Amino acid sequence: LVLLALAVIVLYSLSPRLTEFKEYERGVVFRFGKFSHVAGPGWVLLFPSFESFAPVDLRVRVLDTHPQEAETQDNVNVKIDAISYIRITAPKKVVLEVKDLEHALTNLLVGEIRNIVAKMSLESLMEQTENINTFLISKLKEVEETWGFLVLKAEVTSIELPPEIVSARHAAQSATQYKLKAETEAKAKQVSIETLDAAVSKMSDKTMSYLYLEALKKISQGKSNQLIFPLELSRLATQLSSNMSG
Repeated sequence: LVLLALAVIVLYSLSPRLTEFKEYERGVVFRFGKFSHVAGPGWVLLFPSFESFAPVDLRVRVLDTHPQEAETQDNVNVKIDAISYIRITAPKKVVLEVKDLEHALTNLLVGEIRNIVAKMSLESLMEQTENINTFLISKLKEVEETWGFLVLKAEVTSIELPPEIVSARHAAQSATQYKLKAETEAKAKQVSIETLDAAVSKMSDKTMSYLYLEALKKISQGKSNQLIFPLELSRLATQLSSNMSG
C-alpha cells in the first residue's frame, strides 16, 4: 500500500498540466530553474513539478510619468507630464533582462526629462516640445533591443508653469495684442489720409468750395446753435470764398 501510494504521488507530480495562453499572451518557461522556451499561444502542456512559467502580455502598454517637477536653465520650476507607448517584442528578454519593464522605463523617462529641461530656457522649452519628444524616443531606443520592446510613441502631454509666470505671460500677450491692434488702426488711418489727400489734390477750387458749404449745412443741422471754428478752418473758408466766382 505504501509503495502504491508513493507511486500515485510520483505519477501525479510528473503528470502534465494543460495551460492556456491567449493570442496576446506568451509564457517564458523555466525547467529546473533554467530558461527552456517561450510557449504560446494556445494550449500548452507543462509539468508543474519541475517547470514554471512567467506570463507576458504582448498588447500595447501605456507608460505615464505623471507630472514631474523639473527646473529650467533660467531657474524656473515647471511640472512636465509625458506619455509613451510600447509593445513587447521579445518575451524572453523582458523576463530575463529587466525585473519590472514598466517601472524601469518610467524611471528612465523621468530622469531624462529632468536632464533635458535643465539644459533649456523656459521659452525654448515652450517652443521646442517636438525636440523633447524626439529626445525621449531616442533614449528609449537605446534600451529597446536589450530589454525586448518596441517604442511606438513618446511625447510631452502637458507643461505646468508657476502661477506668477502664467500671469506674466497673459499680461505680455494682452500687451502684444493691444500693440498690434493700435498699429493696425494707425496704418488704416494713414491709408485713409493718404487716399483723401490724393483725392483732394485733384479737386478744383469750386469743388472744394461746394464740399465746404455742404459740410457747413450738416454742421448747422446739429442741436447746438453756436459753432466755433478753428482759426485754420476760418482761414480756409476765407481763401475758398475769395476763389469762388459769383
